[in-house]
Amino acid sequence: MENIERNTSMESGECGRQFARIRNQVASAIRQTADALSLPREAQSESGELKHMGMQARGWIEGAADQIEKIDPIKMKKDFTERIQRNPGTSLLTAAAVGLLVGIVVVRRR
Repeated sequence: MENIERNTSMESGECGRQFARIRNQVASAIRQTADALSLPREAQSESGELKHMGMQARGWIEGAADQIEKIDPIKMKKDFTERIQRNPGTSLLTAAAVGLLVGIVVVRRR
């Protein structure tokens, strides 16, 4: 039993590092998008309202990046496992529906 727990923690450690790397890459890409919104456009003269909307959108995008950086994979896995255990029927139906949709998409691409 102890070996199984060690292997699981070692695997979750490697998975955790990979998840953190991917999470940081996604957050960085989102932040780059937010930065692109604030770059001045030479050909356009922005009105005050348009500039305000751009700044508001930038704030929302940066907020999304902040939320992505706060994701805890261990807590997320625990919550996901608990939800499946509480509602196994719903989980199976959801998995079946997703599988059906993926199957339809794959078959149509051929």
